[in-house]
Amino acid sequence: AIMLKVESHHNVLDVCAAPGSKTEQLLTLLNANRPDKSLPAQGMVVANDADPIRINTLKKRYARAGSPNLLVTCARAEDLQKMINKPVFDRIVADVPCSGDGTIRKFPHIWRLFRPRMSLELHLVQLQIAIASVLLLKPGGRLVYSTCSINPLEDEAVVCALLRHYWGRLVLVDTREEGILPGLITRPGQSHWESSEDIFVVGETDEASRKASLARLPKLTPSMQPPTANEAKIMHLERSHRILPQDNDTGGFFVAVL
Repeated sequence: AIMLKVESHHNVLDVCAAPGSKTEQLLTLLNANRPDKSLPAQGMVVANDADPIRINTLKKRYARAGSPNLLVTCARAEDLQKMINKPVFDRIVADVPCSGDGTIRKFPHIWRLFRPRMSLELHLVQLQIAIASVLLLKPGGRLVYSTCSINPLEDEAVVCALLRHYWGRLVLVDTREEGILPGLITRPGQSHWESSEDIFVVGETDEASRKASLARLPKLTPSMQPPTANEAKIMHLERSHRILPQDNDTGGFFVAVL
């Protein structure tokens, strides 16, 4: 939320808001940056989520707070974009659904359930959310794309595909130059990753099992491919942030600011 650089007059969208911790941060920033503390913030935060159960939990949480700057909605990002149908937000955070492989230290049971192919199933959903979010963003606005995964197919591959989709209309912001969160150790985003089908059946040594898994595997798409050398020079994927657990004694995260 801090990387959005929210100001009190901004209209902000938290497109995958539940359970609500990011929304809380956004409301705090919106009100903390008021030029005149005697007046309410002129902007607002829209907390959206596609899951009605999770959004209902969020509603109950904030009903007690009684914030006049908060609007709660329940819709898929693509449907929300179709309903609004114009760029109305100054800031958008898309903390998209992910495999959560970066949270294994906190939730060890994820390791038992984790399969490499999970990223294939999530990649297109994440990309659809990001594409719809851009259509809701005002020119000159700011979009934060984030996951709690360290898998490039859920991270850099989505950002790369987003930059391709909106070629020349989006740029990655180098927040390191802006001095945001100077004490946080982050690593640069990658411009190369493996995207062959073989890596999605890692650990299955039996040939019959491998063939069966490959038959069930979602197909690789062009959006999952790394950038060409020329694309990489223009995209600057290294400006995104890979936050590894051992660097800050945290979970694993990925953050890109566009």
